[in-house]
Amino acid sequence: MKIVIDLDNTIINSSKMIYELYVKDHKINKEYDSNHDWNFSELVDEKDLNSLLRYFTDKRLYSNIIEMPNAINVIKDLSRNNEIIIITKHHKDRIPITENWIKNTFKNVKVHYLNSFDKSKFSGEIFIDDRIDCLESIEGNFNKIICLSEFDWKERELLIGI
Repeated sequence: MKIVIDLDNTIINSSKMIYELYVKDHKINKEYDSNHDWNFSELVDEKDLNSLLRYFTDKRLYSNIIEMPNAINVIKDLSRNNEIIIITKHHKDRIPITENWIKNTFKNVKVHYLNSFDKSKFSGEIFIDDRIDCLESIEGNFNKIICLSEFDWKERELLIGI
């Protein structure tokens, strides 16, 4: 079975990871709130958004991985008998650090780096992503589409046997 899974905020909580790096570096006393908007407007205004987004390419990003609950172990289990493809929108400067982390974490997965959120060229049995706006372009390409955010990957029964 081919399972296509988004990386950011589906496997790892990259929003929280960059948020925590940013507040630490800027000495801001603010706790991460998972109900943030994609522009992190509660933390930065629009003109400073790029300074926060640069943290996606910070070498420290993968030194303190915040995994979505149990995602890594479930993906390792699923990769034994299924084709797992991780897809992710990435700036070219982030690819080397992500590639290194994925190679050290997963043995049997493929990775595709995208320069947009358009995932329409992919197809398979199952597609998993955290952004509902990314699902429109893949409608009809998969038998099952799962949109999740704060998802406990212990619920792998949702995926196994489909």
